[in-house]
Amino acid sequence: MLCSELLIQKYLEIGATSFCKYDGEYTIALYDEEIDNLYLSNNEFGTFPLFIYNGDKHIIFSNEYEPILKYVKFDKRIEINRVAELFLFGSTIGGKTFFPNINNLDPGSILKIKCGTHSIEKTNESISINYNRKIEDFADEFLVHLKNAIKRRVDLFEKNTIALSGGIDSRLIISSFPNEFKGKLEVLSFKSDLLAADQDRDVLIAKEIANLLGLNHRIENFSNWWPLWTQEFNTDFFANLRLRNNRYIITGHYGSELLQGDFVHLIPKSALDLFYQSANFKVNKTSILKSKFFNRAIIKNKNLYSLQFGKRLNTVRNNVYNEILKQKHENKFLSFTIEHLIRNFFSNMYGGAMGVWIMTYIFTKEMFMPFIDRNILRLLLSMPPDYLIKDNMKFYNYLFSNHLSELNGIPTSSYFGKSNSTYLNYTEKGINSDSMRISNYKKAYYDCINYLKNSELDFINIETFSNYVGKENNQDIRTIIEFVTWVKYINEI
Repeated sequence: MLCSELLIQKYLEIGATSFCKYDGEYTIALYDEEIDNLYLSNNEFGTFPLFIYNGDKHIIFSNEYEPILKYVKFDKRIEINRVAELFLFGSTIGGKTFFPNINNLDPGSILKIKCGTHSIEKTNESISINYNRKIEDFADEFLVHLKNAIKRRVDLFEKNTIALSGGIDSRLIISSFPNEFKGKLEVLSFKSDLLAADQDRDVLIAKEIANLLGLNHRIENFSNWWPLWTQEFNTDFFANLRLRNNRYIITGHYGSELLQGDFVHLIPKSALDLFYQSANFKVNKTSILKSKFFNRAIIKNKNLYSLQFGKRLNTVRNNVYNEILKQKHENKFLSFTIEHLIRNFFSNMYGGAMGVWIMTYIFTKEMFMPFIDRNILRLLLSMPPDYLIKDNMKFYNYLFSNHLSELNGIPTSSYFGKSNSTYLNYTEKGINSDSMRISNYKKAYYDCINYLKNSELDFINIETFSNYVGKENNQDIRTIIEFVTWVKYINEI
């Protein structure tokens, strides 16, 4: 873990060049009084946010954007092209926020500010795909990095809590947990408020795993930790997102996207057509047609938007291709997805705000997610893409069959268990708690209509939008409600 003493020592020895090369999720702000230099930096993949405002001869920086909005001269008007990216791609692209003067510092950057001027240096190292390396060698190195990442974190706490579900991402983490630390480990499973513990599929599977490993297993209603799902959706949602739960939870976030090949399904089909040949791997085009990204990028209810906004949607459509093109690593798909998933400002990629994925940067502040460890990401970028494609899931299969077999007798709720090549069995025992999560947007829908009538947001066709009474959970309607509610929220700050 990065500490200030080590940082200052390294800076005195070699300057700021090492700032992006440490392990862990961090940002750096260092002022050298002797030479009047201020340095702002982040890690190689930018997994911890650093929002920077650059305007009217001022630079303001913060790990959250809300404090910047309190600047007395800050203009809260939004950039409509960035909003168009949200509606096309599920989030803004390339570290942008909705504000023209606030951006998330690019990954692996060192921003130097001196006497009113600034310059930026970026890590230029690109990672090539190693097609000659065997899958077993990748697996061995992956498990070493995973265990080391876990060790670095658990050493800091008296007790450690891991969120365990019926899926395979958290199972992989708990299987890799070093034995010497299991005495400090508590297993926590969240269940739906509408289900008993013996009804919830994820809880039933997690209980089996915990019992087999001899670990203490605690069950908690999800609403105790995430009460926003049981409340009427309003501006309080965004204010409550900033509240901390005062516990540091180990989670399997991003495992399926990075290890099971879901990253392919976050790339538009037309972009894949441009790149899959050069990347030396084929993609099942039938599955791409079912992609969340591809289906979302075809706006189904165009009459909801103004004619001018429709033109903007076409304008920004190429933004995603440009972002993929400029990725420096050979596996441009995965490189883009790492940034798109982990660094997005306002996400609607997984069911919208109530799907917990809104503003994913928030979760880096109170969760430890081993799958975004720097060394793991570097290793995954060097793997032949075929190992990580969802259609065969070679890498995950190899891990579970050759290294983590102790839990293979316990079924999973993951679609991974439905694969013909998998070593795990899928179970339908119990109820899938995802189906029990009910979002309440009714009042927010009417509030949204009233707000739009009196605001400068002119990209929505209010007359058409007003005809969706009773259809508040329609994907396009929900996205509009969430965004407009967020606009109300930032204007209250």
